Amino acid sequence: MLPSDAQCRRAFASPSVATRARWDGRVFRGNPDEGSFCRPVCAAVRATPPPAAEFYPSAAAAKAQGLVACPLCQPEYAPRCPDAVLEDRATLAAVRRIERELGNAGFDPNSVRTAGVDQRFARHFGVSVDHYLRWQRLQLAKRLIDGTVWPLRDVALAAGFASSAQLSRAIHSGFGAAPSAVRKQRVRRDALAIRLPLRQPYDGSWVMDFLTKRSLPGLEEVRDGVYCRRVPGQKQSGGEWLEVRIAGNELLVCLPSSAAKAAAELLARVQHVFDTHADPLAIRRVLKADPWLAKSLTRAPGVRVPGAWDGFETAVRAILGQQVSVARARILAIDLIARFGESGNFPTPLELVEADVAAVGMPGKRGGAVRALAAAVLEAGLVLNNSAEPPELFEQLCALPGIGPWTAGYVSMRVAGDADAFPNADWVVLKRLGMTAAVAQRHSLRWQPFRAYALMHIWRGLDIDGVAQSN
Repeated sequence: MLPSDAQCRRAFASPSVATRARWDGRVFRGNPDEGSFCRPVCAAVRATPPPAAEFYPSAAAAKAQGLVACPLCQPEYAPRCPDAVLEDRATLAAVRRIERELGNAGFDPNSVRTAGVDQRFARHFGVSVDHYLRWQRLQLAKRLIDGTVWPLRDVALAAGFASSAQLSRAIHSGFGAAPSAVRKQRVRRDALAIRLPLRQPYDGSWVMDFLTKRSLPGLEEVRDGVYCRRVPGQKQSGGEWLEVRIAGNELLVCLPSSAAKAAAELLARVQHVFDTHADPLAIRRVLKADPWLAKSLTRAPGVRVPGAWDGFETAVRAILGQQVSVARARILAIDLIARFGESGNFPTPLELVEADVAAVGMPGKRGGAVRALAAAVLEAGLVLNNSAEPPELFEQLCALPGIGPWTAGYVSMRVAGDADAFPNADWVVLKRLGMTAAVAQRHSLRWQPFRAYALMHIWRGLDIDGVAQSN
């Protein structure tokens, strides 16, 4: 949603780097004389905007007016509008699905058009779903041109264009140059990586530590501060890996060329895992009102909620982790892969629906819960990704035998990306707050709509290897 005219002008005229960065990705300025549009952080537009200046709530809206992206500030690298700014889950779910489907040239935008979505897209982004999709594909293509040496035909395929010729026309329209010329002009020639923006502050050490403690050898690892995930479908021996580094205000993602067709989905998963679409300033405004959290926010203002790479995998691991430490749950998951997974991959719902899951060393009731979860995915179409509706997902999970509020809340938080999820019966929560689960639930209401981030601060505050969960 476009800020007020006064806010837009302050965003572009402010001498404060922090102020300009706060509005980055939420407002863009058109430069009609040059036929281009810029971000608030652009070094070329820090003078007070003229009275006739045009402002846009998204890069897609500026592009829809025929403007090209400024080569200096590169609007294609602006962070996306934060999740918290979107008014409802339907719009957020549509945005997230579009991000996953960018590489699918046959994707039908009508499939995300629930009642009123087009109107809400127009209000938030200044364009229809169709125009938003076009810009997202163009943005992805530009990032791939800048960050890989892939042939343009592979870039076109990865970004959902029907052909290299269609890609060339789109790039010329959006950036005023042919793809080959854009690639020659790229800023970083020495270290090729796909760049994904991070809103600051960002506590990368917390995210990497969280992922390290839950890593699965041969599938998902953190090596010397680099997050590595084996590309889906690749065998454990000799497989290819996706790598993610945190570098200042960006994630640097290296994708193997074999993953070109799945690039959009993989990058969407990376952004979910690293929680790139959070608004740390909005989170801080809410949580700092609680004196209990104020010190933690001062020490670690950029704590994020690490998302799930694979929803089914994370849901199964949540069941494995009931009432045991993170370290023990990790051992159980490693054994599960060894017993039931193919080629070192995490077992699929089909591989677990009738498996003797308890054989890995857990109570039979929890093994039954894993089988029930697998059956719900296969037979009832249970959605386990970040386009799921959290309240609906919570209820569906709690209806399954052996799954209670803690597991459902944890899955809602990490899989569905629910910023307000709060497993109030969590052992660490009860220990740190010194409250019963019911009192903790009432206390947490002051943290809405960011209770999941409060939970991360609670977990971060105790030097305990793992969480003894309680259903």
